[in-house]
Amino acid sequence: LCDKGLAAMVDMVGGRVLKYRHLGKDGLGVQADELIILAELLLRGAQTCGQLRGHAARMRDMASLEVVQQILDRLIERQPALVERLAPVSGSRAVRYRQRLAPDLHRFDEAPEAPPPAAVPVRPVAAVAVPGGDTAVAGSAAPQELVERIERLEQAHAALERYLRDLASKLGEPWPP
Repeated sequence: LCDKGLAAMVDMVGGRVLKYRHLGKDGLGVQADELIILAELLLRGAQTCGQLRGHAARMRDMASLEVVQQILDRLIERQPALVERLAPVSGSRAVRYRQRLAPDLHRFDEAPEAPPPAAVPVRPVAAVAVPGGDTAVAGSAAPQELVERIERLEQAHAALERYLRDLASKLGEPWPP
């Protein structure tokens, strides 16, 4: 970054560690609001105008989507362009934008990360009697497969519990918590 004029070492008398100052605004010749948009694109990858407004608002209030769009347009029109417009991902109409300072930093052909799925409510499962006196879960595997699966789960649970007990003792924490 220093070689590219985007950072400089700060010489502090009596300082114990090296300190740096970012010079992105001057080094790139951009305004503060443009630097904020570039920073968000560098950090998070391709985003829509609305996503950029929400994320950039943590650094500076972006009054409207039109303001963000004007900033993006300025960054696109520069020579060389610092931002590029991407086609919407399948299933979406929203145009996305990505930075061009480090084009290999994020894959732009992938859809943005989806939010985690909502929790699926657990439904009670009916046990049914099967010949031989065993019980099985309705609509699932044969009884022997279920018994083997339960044994594997119990072994995994026991191993996790041993691991957590050891970890708690190393940390001086009581077990069970």
